[in-house]
This record gives sequence, structure tokens and C-alpha cells, in this order.
Amino acid sequence: ALARLGVNFRESDPYFHHDLAFYTNWLPFEKAVYTWTMVLVVGVSVLVVLLYSLTPGLRWERAGLRMSARVRRHLSVLAALLLLITMWSYRLHSYDLLISGSGEDGVFSYVDHQWLLPGLLLLSIVTAAVAITVLLSGWTGQLRTSFIAVTVLVVLSVSVQEIIPWLVQRVAGLEVQIVRERPYLATRTDFTRRAF
Repeated sequence: ALARLGVNFRESDPYFHHDLAFYTNWLPFEKAVYTWTMVLVVGVSVLVVLLYSLTPGLRWERAGLRMSARVRRHLSVLAALLLLITMWSYRLHSYDLLISGSGEDGVFSYVDHQWLLPGLLLLSIVTAAVAITVLLSGWTGQLRTSFIAVTVLVVLSVSVQEIIPWLVQRVAGLEVQIVRERPYLATRTDFTRRAF
């Protein structure tokens, strides 16, 4: 009901330009839907793999894991769905940065705004492309292509979320970091003053 009927604050955040009601009304609802969707898809995927393992369509042999074309196609659809849900998680994570960023004491910082937000957008686009690649290559039996695409996504995800922000913080000197953080500190101070 809050997501649908919530009252607007007529005040927007300075980074995403959403009304503040988005964070109190819509975002909690979207996070709940995301959580239930993830639980449902992961649960169904585990159940499907367990049931297929009881049939000759999916079996472990000396040469490795063998699966029929029907099983391969079914599992590639489930893998593509999981990747699309992962893409959704990057969207939600970008909003979570405003609440718990990478700055000191978990504040939203220069690194979050200039590096992590564009990086999460890039990860969302790449994840959608990888989902399509996994679906098509799994459907046609080119599992190596799926493996390479998922590996590239994992490496890119670790680079964008961990390595690049760490490098940006370490390369800049203390004075440069202080200058970079001034506008974010001013914004936090302004919103805190108005809140009280």
C-alpha cells in the first residue's frame, strides 16, 4: 500500500533525483520483491537439478557431467533468470550506497558517486548481455561460451566493486581526498540540518 499510495515529500535526493518517498515507500517494497524472487528462483533451480539428477538426463560419468539437450536448455533458462536477478541486485545496490557507502563511517563518498555508481550501471548492462549469451549458447550446446561469459562477468564484478575503488582511494593523496569529499560533506550537513 505504501509503494502504491505513499505521499510524496516534494523533496528529491541530489544524486538520483528521486523524491524521498521513493526511499521510504517504493524501495522497501522492491527489495522485498527482489528477496522473494531470488528465494523462489534459487529454490526452484535446486529442486530442478535434484530431480534431473534422478533421471538419465543428468548424470555424472568419468568424463564429467553429462546432460541431455532438454536438461541443458532448461538449466540455461534458469541460469539466465539468475543472471537477470543479479542484474536487478546491482540496481538495488546502487541505492544502498546512499545508505551505507564506502566512505568513513559508511557515508556516501566521491568513490561511490564517481566510480561505483557508473560501475554498477556497467555491470547491469554486461550482466544482461551475459544472460542473453548464456541462454543462447546453452540452448545451442556451446557451454564453453557460457563459461567464458560468466567468468568475464565475475572478474568484472570483482574489479568494479572491490579493486577499482580501492585503487582510486589509495592513489589519491590525503589532500586530494579531502577536496573531493567536501561537496559530499556539505550535502550531508545540509540534509542533517534540515532534518532537525
